[in-house]
Amino acid sequence: MLFTINEQYRFKEKEFGVFPCPPRVMLPQHFSAHGYRTESLGKVFHIGHTNEGDPQSFSVSHFKDKVIDELDRLRLTDNTIIVFWSDHGFHPGDHGIWIKHTNYEQANRIPLLITAPGVTKPNTTTKQIAESVDIYPTLAELVGLPAPRGPQSIDGVSLVPVLRDPAMRVRDHAFHAFPKEKLGRVIRNARYRLVEWKTPGKSAETAEIELYDYESDPLETKNLATEQPEVVKELRMLLAKYPEAVSKP
Repeated sequence: MLFTINEQYRFKEKEFGVFPCPPRVMLPQHFSAHGYRTESLGKVFHIGHTNEGDPQSFSVSHFKDKVIDELDRLRLTDNTIIVFWSDHGFHPGDHGIWIKHTNYEQANRIPLLITAPGVTKPNTTTKQIAESVDIYPTLAELVGLPAPRGPQSIDGVSLVPVLRDPAMRVRDHAFHAFPKEKLGRVIRNARYRLVEWKTPGKSAETAEIELYDYESDPLETKNLATEQPEVVKELRMLLAKYPEAVSKP
C-alpha cells in the first residue's frame, strides 16, 4: 500500500485541536526583516497549518486509525507492505521564504516510513539518506520482482539492506535540482549540503556556490563555500557525475 499526502494542513475544523499548539510559538529568524507581520503569522501557526510537527503527527495518527487498524481487523498486517511518505516541506519564513520550492533542507526533507513483514523490526530508525526514487526498487525487491530496468535509466536504489539492518548504507548522498534565475543543483550527504547555481552549458567557473554544515549550522544561516574549498571540491566532483539539464533552444 502506497499513500502520499499533499498539503497536510487542509484539515476539517474539528481536527485542529487534535494536537494543541504550545502557548508560545518560536517563529523563524529574520521575520521582521523581511516584512512579515508576526501577529498574523502567529494566528496561522496557532490553528496548526504550519506548526512544526503537527500536520505530520496528525497525518500519521489518522493513517494508523484508517489503514493499519483496518489491516489488523482484516488479519492482513502480516502479509502487507506499508509505505508512508509525504509531499516535501514548506518554508514558513526562514531564509525570507514563504514557499516550498527551493533547494534547502526545509523544502526537500520528507518523512519515509516502511513496514515489511519479515524484514523490518518494530521501533527501528536509520540515518540512511534516501531519495523518493528509491521506493520503486525497494518495493520490487520486497515482493520478489526482478530489479527494475529501462527503457529509461533507473536512478533509485533498493533500501532493503537498510530495512534489514539500519546500520547498513546503500548510498552516501542524495541529488536534487530546482531552478530560479539559474539552475540550482544539489548534493546532500550526511553532513553537508552543496548548492550549485549555474546556467546549463556554462563553464564551472561561472557557478555560484552555497555550502552548509548541518553539524554546526542546522538552520543554514552561514554559507561556508569560501571557507571550506576542499569540501566544495569533493561535493562538486559528485555533482559532475549527474548530467546537466539541456537549455531550451
